Amino acid sequence: MHDSRKEYPRSLDATALLDSRVLVDTRSERTTGHPRLFNVAIAPDGKTVAAGGEGGIIHVIDVTSGDSSLISSPRGNIESLHFSKSENLLYTCSDHGVIAIRSLLDHSMVRSKELPSSRGIYCSILDAVAGILYTGSLNGMIHALNASTLVSMWEWETYQCRGVLSLYQPRSGEECLLAGRVDGVVLKLMAKDHGNGLRDTGVKVHEGPVFSLTPVQSTGKIITAGMDGCICLLDTREMLIESRIDTRQGKVLDVISVSRNHPVAGAIAGEMVGTSSPPHRLPLILAAGGDGTIAGYILDGHGNFIHAGFWWNAHEKTVEKFALDDKHGRLYTVSSDGRMKMWRMARSPSSEP
Repeated sequence: MHDSRKEYPRSLDATALLDSRVLVDTRSERTTGHPRLFNVAIAPDGKTVAAGGEGGIIHVIDVTSGDSSLISSPRGNIESLHFSKSENLLYTCSDHGVIAIRSLLDHSMVRSKELPSSRGIYCSILDAVAGILYTGSLNGMIHALNASTLVSMWEWETYQCRGVLSLYQPRSGEECLLAGRVDGVVLKLMAKDHGNGLRDTGVKVHEGPVFSLTPVQSTGKIITAGMDGCICLLDTREMLIESRIDTRQGKVLDVISVSRNHPVAGAIAGEMVGTSSPPHRLPLILAAGGDGTIAGYILDGHGNFIHAGFWWNAHEKTVEKFALDDKHGRLYTVSSDGRMKMWRMARSPSSEP
């Protein structure tokens, strides 16, 4: 295992995120306590984004016009949300165990369900190919539901009922899930070789809760983010930790991997290795910190994290979640300071605001 803490003093802010625009600020609204925002999702066409958080209020924003509308969820805080592939439906899950499907046309409730065995849903993923909604709960239960009817298909109780805070599906349409738990273990859940049930295997990755599981494109590996302030590279085939780095950002709530083919990642990686046209473009990793910062890392060809020498004071409080619209060069962040921001990403190192 490699722990790289090499520091680069220069700032590369101008080559990565050019500017930001506040799309939601709950502090300017007539709400009690300035609700924190926990999650953000982007519609398939990139024209609409949604953010949810405390009090069950969901903000839906037209990115082009800036127009916004509010949707009130049945009960609890919004811990995860997803747009349907058709863009006309919005799925939300709350920490009271309530799943809701709403129409984006008139905000009407299409269907809702409360999971009776749940102590609160804290993560979910929507498999549009298989038509399945997977949820993870604080009581350690993982549920699979029909995405249209919300009828339960199966449920799985993790070892010693450890709470599930993050989920990732390596390949859409396949019955294989990775789950990050409150005890720092990442669990791999797969269908048995001859059917008839599921089997699991796990590895201890963090000292404390695992908040995020993010794929590194075309590698079969993921990056995990944890309460201990570390990010780790995990081989999901062998379930082995390949590298780890302490971000020094306090806890890390989310990470995102910018495609190695994206000009931003290629340009920064090129500067890091001393050439403008590296033979193999390296992924740029962004980490969302508990101190409100976003830090950048390069994952080199040997699987080691290298600090890219730049960070942004993105929010006044914890950066809770990322959402990347790679096609339009936009990064969205939500924070416990009650704000959602849209960051415009440079398309090349020489781009101007």
